[in-house]
Amino acid sequence: MLKLLLLAIITGTDGAGTSAFPLLMLDYGPGGAALAGALTAYPLSPFSFLYNPANLMGKGRRRYIAVEHREYFAGIRDELLVYRLPLAPGRYVGLGALYTGYGSVERWSEEGDYLGKYSPSEFALALGLTQRVAENLWAGVSFKVLYENLAEAHGKGVAGDIGFLYRWKSAIFGLSVQNLGPTLRYENARAFLPRKVSFGACYRYRKTDVVFNLVKFRDLTPEAGIGLIIDLSRSLSVRLGYKVRPQSDERGLRGGFSLRKGPFSFDYALVDYNLLGLTHHVGLAVDLGVQKFKPPKPKIKKPGRSRIEIAVFDAVKGDPIPADVYISGVISGVHRLGAGEKLILEDLSQGWLRLRVQSQGYVSAEDSILVVAGSRIKKDIFLKKLRSGVIVGFVRDSETGKAISATIEYQGPDSGAVRSNPALGGVYSIKNLPGGHYVLRITADGYHESIDSLYLKEGERIDRNYLLEKRAEEIVRVGFGRSGGLTDSSRKGLLSLARVYDNFEIIYSGEKGLERAETIRRFLIAQGVDPDRISIVKKDIGTSYIGVRAYR
Repeated sequence: MLKLLLLAIITGTDGAGTSAFPLLMLDYGPGGAALAGALTAYPLSPFSFLYNPANLMGKGRRRYIAVEHREYFAGIRDELLVYRLPLAPGRYVGLGALYTGYGSVERWSEEGDYLGKYSPSEFALALGLTQRVAENLWAGVSFKVLYENLAEAHGKGVAGDIGFLYRWKSAIFGLSVQNLGPTLRYENARAFLPRKVSFGACYRYRKTDVVFNLVKFRDLTPEAGIGLIIDLSRSLSVRLGYKVRPQSDERGLRGGFSLRKGPFSFDYALVDYNLLGLTHHVGLAVDLGVQKFKPPKPKIKKPGRSRIEIAVFDAVKGDPIPADVYISGVISGVHRLGAGEKLILEDLSQGWLRLRVQSQGYVSAEDSILVVAGSRIKKDIFLKKLRSGVIVGFVRDSETGKAISATIEYQGPDSGAVRSNPALGGVYSIKNLPGGHYVLRITADGYHESIDSLYLKEGERIDRNYLLEKRAEEIVRVGFGRSGGLTDSSRKGLLSLARVYDNFEIIYSGEKGLERAETIRRFLIAQGVDPDRISIVKKDIGTSYIGVRAYR
């Protein structure tokens, strides 16, 4: 009865005539729960291959393991474990273990006799494989083993998933059909599996991902989900989702976040199941590092025809790339390879073969191969992307044209700050940048800041000059009487500043400087100045000093 109650609340049915095994109908992982299950076309979540087996492509050559725990009521809980391993460039495998425990349930006979307690549960083990079949197309399959324990009834079965992922510019589209297979078999009965058809889309704009999902389960009305992933920083992302699920309590707004530190990622989601109340989803993912695809060592066999096979890949993503291969040694020549093409050399003389590989936008690489009679060698060469983008220009006063010493902060695929050199006409230079969107913030003492955004192509140089406007400002020295309070003339001076300016910097030095700076701050606040626009700065100028710099 408890199992039927949970099924009815989550799926919006009364349990009669519906498919079995509700474990296959969940939103997996804290990310999936926070995004209303809209992960059919979002391959960057550790649990996303449980929505679409083609999503295993999403982390490139990185290996990871992730777990999730969620708690309902009366001891009902879900536990998930996933592991991902790259096998070769463009080929990935994933393993998932899913468990639902329905707590402890009392058993009674039809005559009203107490028969003890039992713990109903469901368990599924999933094995997935993804292969790149075209430049922007991936296909994936997965196989599941299912087991259900309902005291006197035990269900067993198998199921399969198939999915596709297509990338077009900044968008990804996904399609999956899940839980295909025969019925779930019990001792004296059979039940249909919850077949699921999903279509999804994902679009990335700057630091925000928008995801959408449309899902149809067997026996249920279609449902939809939409979500946002906002990267607030390199270590923190916020997730928001909304699910449209007719006749169900699992609908409406939900949210969560992801906090990353080194190889660890802590994920949390909060979902309102109405009758079940608020449900907490907690997960932890660990990045196990990059899988290295080492080329096989040369094998020396009996004399015969030698054969060398050379392919070129992106060192980070593991994707095949076009390249020029320059050969010298036992033979010489230049060979141009398209993306995914291989260079095959046969019947070579014994000796050394030297390779120099170049590709536009990548750092060139050199290697050597010892050729012996009967060699059968497969050589995979990995190139790193060239970080050669440059942003240059100058910073000057907008009225006089005089060079300014300014700070230029930049945020994007790379981040940092540089300073302009007033001795060289205010010139600045930001070098070795990867391509992408950048936001620049230019600041200088006594000037209004300037914000700019631009898109830098790989290896491109962009010239950006900035003319800063001076801030209107006034600096006054503040006097104090013997009693420690402000003098009348100082009060009048501060009152006149408060009527004209919005921002105040209190500058002090000496032993009593901080105490007097706080007195000035309280006086300005009493005159209606916003406390957030008042700052206190200590400067070592050798004498006791207290003053105010007002500006706007």
